[in-house]
Amino acid sequence: MAVPRMLWGKYFQYERDGEAVLLDPVTLDSVFIDSGEVHDLAGVPPTATHEALAGLGFTPEGPVADRREALRDRLRLLGLDAAPCRISGLRVVLTDRCNMASATSWPTPSPNAMT
Repeated sequence: MAVPRMLWGKYFQYERDGEAVLLDPVTLDSVFIDSGEVHDLAGVPPTATHEALAGLGFTPEGPVADRREALRDRLRLLGLDAAPCRISGLRVVLTDRCNMASATSWPTPSPNAMT
């Protein structure tokens, strides 16, 4: 399982094969960046990738907020209960079309197979 890096102390950066997905754990927004943009992001700002990400709301500016409180505020803003009865967890899965196709093509067991 890929371990995410933190970008600017605020966003999870999941990398695979040189490409990456940035996830804002508060707003639950995400953005895909290709290998050229990942390389550009490592450069000294402002680069074209920094400016494009800023246009999407991913900026290094501002204090790193308490993510738990920020998420609760975001849920309240959306009209959702910030304290649900049960939380099972949040899992982010990055996959490709090949893996998705194989996951959905498992054979269904025959009802007579158990007899």
